[in-house]
Amino acid sequence: MPHGIADDLLHGFDRCLPPVCFPPDYLVTKPVFLTTFVTTMKVYVKSQQGGWLMPTHPAKARWMLRVGRAEVIQRTPFAIQLTYAATEHGQPVAIGIDDGGVVAGIAAVANGEEVYQEEIHLRTDIKSKMDTRRSYRRGRRHRKTRYRAPRFDNRHASRQAGRLPPSIRSKKEVIVRAVAQMPLPAPVLIRLEDAYFDMQAIENPDITEAEYQQGPLLYDKNFKSACKTRDKHRCRVCSSEDSLQVHHLVYRTNGGSDKLSNLMTLCRSCHDNHHQNGLALPRQKNVSFRSAAHVQQGKYYLQDRLATLAPVQTTFGYVTAHHRKRQGIDKTHANDAVVIAQVGVLPKSSLIKTICLGGRKRSLHEATPHRGRKQPNREQKRNGKNVVSLKGFNRLDTVRFQGQVSYLSGFNGTSMAFIRGEDGHYIATPGKRYKQVPLSKIQRLHHNQTHVRFLVKQPVTTSRPSSHASLADAR
Repeated sequence: MPHGIADDLLHGFDRCLPPVCFPPDYLVTKPVFLTTFVTTMKVYVKSQQGGWLMPTHPAKARWMLRVGRAEVIQRTPFAIQLTYAATEHGQPVAIGIDDGGVVAGIAAVANGEEVYQEEIHLRTDIKSKMDTRRSYRRGRRHRKTRYRAPRFDNRHASRQAGRLPPSIRSKKEVIVRAVAQMPLPAPVLIRLEDAYFDMQAIENPDITEAEYQQGPLLYDKNFKSACKTRDKHRCRVCSSEDSLQVHHLVYRTNGGSDKLSNLMTLCRSCHDNHHQNGLALPRQKNVSFRSAAHVQQGKYYLQDRLATLAPVQTTFGYVTAHHRKRQGIDKTHANDAVVIAQVGVLPKSSLIKTICLGGRKRSLHEATPHRGRKQPNREQKRNGKNVVSLKGFNRLDTVRFQGQVSYLSGFNGTSMAFIRGEDGHYIATPGKRYKQVPLSKIQRLHHNQTHVRFLVKQPVTTSRPSSHASLADAR
């Protein structure tokens, strides 16, 4: 019986919350105050038959583990399975989802109480990995089959109706899997925030009616000319008017666009000085629409996939913001998911933080030499180059090092490893300059496949509930 894990994780995070107010209806203006109460983290329970039951109190879970009526099956979130037959009755569960381009929030509410809250950090490296794969395959075809006829009509999969790019589809599938694998009874309703973005208003909040038809190229032929016109044909650093060039603040190789907010007029001398010596440039507002585009492009795919699990209802962001402000809740994706699931329910002080990571490397050889190596490693085989297990440890394992829970991100040599915390930073041995830590000082907790999970505490809100909030305040 793993009593050490049970004693480590079954103690709930009790926290007294201040009184808050919430409107039972959109038009209510008089606040209704709740009494102070204590929030306790629950323990998730699976029946002997394999179905999920309603979560229980940590004290009861400790007693069941002590007398042998349950056993630990999962660490994060902590879950137990009954060793005796029990009825599988559950309460209606409503799930709220706050979709995002980088971070998504999921929450479940049952009987007027939040019973599950998760913050998912989505992958953002799909596009760069696909570019790397394409370059490797192109080089391999050139080396191995240089006389093969070109093929341009074998891309049928990319022209299918309703197809999503892999970078967007992977984000939506992660959310669907998180809902399907939630340690709770099957939901009776899923509420999803439907996102509509005005790209021009995001970049220019003061835009008016006619300006929507008068874009940045109204009086110019291209963005390069428009950038010079905006900067009055002067260098933004030295005000020179000679040899003007247009600089991308975010390089095209890093995903930068040609929109006007990403361009800056520089003279040739300042432009070269910036690239060679790191010359500081004046600050300029540069708004990225990538996350908004990913959310908006994949929302219908997400709705269709979630509809296979439970009925789906949609709400809007301004409604969520209105109720969140009325309740005095801090702005996070996980807290928004609680408000979306049911108005008036308060989020608890602890949540599950999920970090989605990639699997093994696809490259058979190194295109560029790694740090500390003069020549690229082009002779090592894939299995020898990509070490996924060493001395009983596996990559992405959840481990404990010096009392801190982290995950194993890679190996070095025959007895060293790299570990990262829940914030993504490396954890090293105190007093050492290098990041590697010996495997002999690491305690393995459990194995992970493609994501790691941490139980984290979120700060309790300190904002004062407003009784004068309106829908117009949430724009």
